[in-house]
Amino acid sequence: MWSNVQVADGCPAPSSRSKHAMCVSQAGFIYLLGGRSANLPLKDLWKFDPVQSVWEELKCRGNRPPCLQEHTMVCWKNTIYVFGGEIGFASTGETPLWILDLNSQTWKKHHIRGSAVHQPSGRRGHSAVVFDGAMHVFGGYQDLRGSSSE
Repeated sequence: MWSNVQVADGCPAPSSRSKHAMCVSQAGFIYLLGGRSANLPLKDLWKFDPVQSVWEELKCRGNRPPCLQEHTMVCWKNTIYVFGGEIGFASTGETPLWILDLNSQTWKKHHIRGSAVHQPSGRRGHSAVVFDGAMHVFGGYQDLRGSSSE
């Protein structure tokens, strides 16, 4: 059931970390983003090919996320969605959502227009899944407000 991942000789690999997020693409690649290494917040993005046992650090274009911790990341139809993280969004009312197009390797910050659209508030330590083509987020911790049942 469990096994250690052996990385190919001479292959770069991400540093040890906690509070990061990972997801799997439909093509079978594993993506890792951000987190914390000792006292350093991270914003690096890595792709792991489990067939070749090779890590690759991706240097994508566009408006990439800042250093994030305790965020979530899901993949749907060759697009990665990153939500939340420990960067103070809970007190600003902003919805922290970044989208990475895996085909063009381009990030964009998602902005929702109009107050009629429900926008989840920023948080950290939550859970997220993709179901029926949508990202579902639950729980977590909102700075100054505490735990969330949203």
